[in-house]
This record gives sequence, structure tokens and C-alpha cells, in this order.
Amino acid sequence: PNPFRTSTTIRYTLPVEAMVSVNIYNLNGQVVATLASNEPMPAGSFELDWNGNDRNNQRNPGVYVCSMEVKTEKGTFRKSKQMLMVE
Repeated sequence: PNPFRTSTTIRYTLPVEAMVSVNIYNLNGQVVATLASNEPMPAGSFELDWNGNDRNNQRNPGVYVCSMEVKTEKGTFRKSKQMLMVE
């Protein structure tokens, strides 16, 4: 859900095998969480959960950006989506 309070789920589908990276950024451009780091994934549907905590295990309500990078033999695909964590 967006906005979310305690956690959120990022759902995605890969039509082919790919290397996947998913990072959560704050509005200062700092990575606050890494959900996938250049991981090989088969074709299919997947879910990644983010508990809203940063790398210091702290929660700070506000606007975040979820950024996904998918690398296949045919090239690289990138997509970002804004998320809002509320108290």
C-alpha cells in the first residue's frame, strides 16, 4: 500500500531471467535500505517486503523512492516509484 505505516510490499514480474537490484532512497539521495543487490532471478512474479527501517534500524516517516534496476541480455531497465511512510 502507498501510503503505508509499518511496512510495504514491492511486487514485480520478470518476463525473463534477470539480475535485480532494489534500493530504497530518502529524498537526500541516500540509500536507506537494500532489498536486492544484483541478485539473479528467474522469470516469474516476486514480492519484497520493506519494514520501513533504515540501515540503523530507525523509522523516519516521510517520502522515499523505491528504485529497481533489472539487467537482462537485451539491456537494462530502471524504474522508480515514490512511497510515503506515515506515522
